[in-house]
Amino acid sequence: MVREFAAACARGDVSAAERLLHPDAAAVCDGFPIPVGSGAAEVARLAVLLLSGQPGTALTVGSVNGEPGMVLRRGGRAVTIAVVTAEDGRIAVLWFVLAPEKSTSWNR
Repeated sequence: MVREFAAACARGDVSAAERLLHPDAAAVCDGFPIPVGSGAAEVARLAVLLLSGQPGTALTVGSVNGEPGMVLRRGGRAVTIAVVTAEDGRIAVLWFVLAPEKSTSWNR
């Protein structure tokens, strides 16, 4: 499911990303005490915006702190990290790490 979601985001396919999200999905970004997105449609748009395959970027899927996740890199440096929480076979929460100081250990 995470690989399919990453592929949809990388190609900018909001509809495909939305189909993989729980209807009550939420997105949380570091530095914000409340979810920044709620509902599958809104979270899909946000995820595609943050994870879409911009020129010079690569989106990989793997373990992020022991949880399923994705890392978007530009020039080998992590620019967006997303941790996935699933529920009922769909993505329920996306936890985004955007602060550069929090992603230094992910840089190659």
